[in-house]
Order: sequence, then C-alpha cells, then structure tokens
Amino acid sequence: MLRSRKRKICVIVVVALSVLGPLYAMEESVSTFDYVDYQSVLARSVSDQGLVDYAGLKQDAGTLNSFLDAVASLDASQYEKWAEPDRIAFLINVYNACTLKALIDHYPIQSSLFGRLRFPANSIRQISGVWDKLQWNLMGKMETLDGIEHGMLRKHFNEPRIHFAVNCASMGCPVLLNEPYLGERLDEQLDAQVRRFVARPFDFQYDSNTGVVKLSMILKWYAGDFVQYEEPREELKLLNPEQRGVINFLWPYLNEPQQASMKAKPISVSFLEYDWSLNEQ
Repeated sequence: MLRSRKRKICVIVVVALSVLGPLYAMEESVSTFDYVDYQSVLARSVSDQGLVDYAGLKQDAGTLNSFLDAVASLDASQYEKWAEPDRIAFLINVYNACTLKALIDHYPIQSSLFGRLRFPANSIRQISGVWDKLQWNLMGKMETLDGIEHGMLRKHFNEPRIHFAVNCASMGCPVLLNEPYLGERLDEQLDAQVRRFVARPFDFQYDSNTGVVKLSMILKWYAGDFVQYEEPREELKLLNPEQRGVINFLWPYLNEPQQASMKAKPISVSFLEYDWSLNEQ
C-alpha cells in the first residue's frame, strides 16, 4: 500500500513538472516590456516613408520621455532572461528612441561654420558627440549610442540585419520603421527592412551594362559583419571576401530579374555617396 501511494505521488510530480516546466521556461524567455508609449511616438511622428516630424515631437516629448524612463528603470536581470529576439528588438528600439531624443534636444539644429563645410547644416553630424559622448540611462547604467550598437548589439548578437534597422536620423540611413520592433515578429520585420533597403536607389543600384553594383556606405563601414556569408561564385570572382559576403547576404532579397541579370557577367562593387541630411518631414 505504501509503495503504491509513493508511486502515485511520483506520477503526480512528474505530470506537474511536465506541465509547469515549459510554462515557466516560456515565462522566463518572453519579453513583457511595454512598447505602448514608443508605439504612440512612432505612429504620431514618423511617416510611412520614415520621415520624422521633429518639431511636433519636440513640442510633445512627454510620451517619448516616459518610454525612456521605463528603459532606465528596467531591471537588467529581467532583460537577461528574455529570448534573444526580444533582447535584439529591445536594443534596436532603445537606440532609435535615444536618437529621436538626441535630435529633439538639439532641434532646431545649430551648425558651426566648420561643421557646414563637412556636412549639411541640418544634420545629426552637427550635434557634437552624439554617438560617443551623449549618454542615456539603459537599465540603470549610462550608455552611449555607440555603446548600444557596438558594445551590445554587434558584440553579443550575430545579427547583421541590425544594420537595416538602427537609424541615424539621416536620409542615407535605412528607413526608420514607424512601429516598434517586437521579438515575436523580429525576423519578419528585419527581412522587410532588408527588402526595403535593396529597393531604394539611396542604398542599392545595379547597372546591367557595366556589371557594377552600387551600395550604401553602410555596407562598406560594416562589411566585416557580412564576411560570414562569403562563398566563391563565378559572378563574384572580382570581389574581395567582404564584398562577396555582402552580395551573398543580399542575394535572397533581390527579385528574380535582378538575380538573373547579375549572373550574366562578373560583378564589381562601388559605393554611393552617403546623404547625411536630416530625415525630416
């Protein structure tokens, strides 16, 4: 009788663990971060083309500030429990939100004489130290934009599609998405951003007569993040390993006529002039 009772107890424990275990794991891995405020900011201030109403956002910055306050108060130990897509989505959103905040804090932008000689007067490049000096409270720790992009996103995640999502408030940047990135939709959202990138003449051009692919400077600055896609192909024989990696990465996002045309002759690569003018409505 005692042995039978022990067997029943063991069965109950095993069943309970089999039911509760996966639920507990799901709870630990799923982000519950609230993007309602950030969603409101994007819906109100960012067009479908990724252009921003900085003047309007500056006049009504309370919702953006509330979102950044929530970012500051998030417990880092909670963040560490999230699944990887949730953490990547969170950091992209934080980077883009901090960029918006940097712009409205300095809007309208005041340019220096020296700055105007190098970059457009109405440009994020006129904000001194915007990437490496200005600091933002991220989970109780002060971080720069460079720290978020290079010290967190690029350092901890092998996800080169972030380069089509983080936005530097410039026309040459990938389009600013007017909705938050979400872990459960991250693949879909990032793939859509890459397709959008190769469809923009700002970022991708191919001349079938010369075989020249013209690419955004982003793919030169961060070419090392794409070398993992390098593989020998006849049409890529003129390219160095980094350039082959970039083209191979972009290949699935091109349409069939583009792919067929690019297979017809050896490809060479050049880079487009980067447009640092403000992505303003």
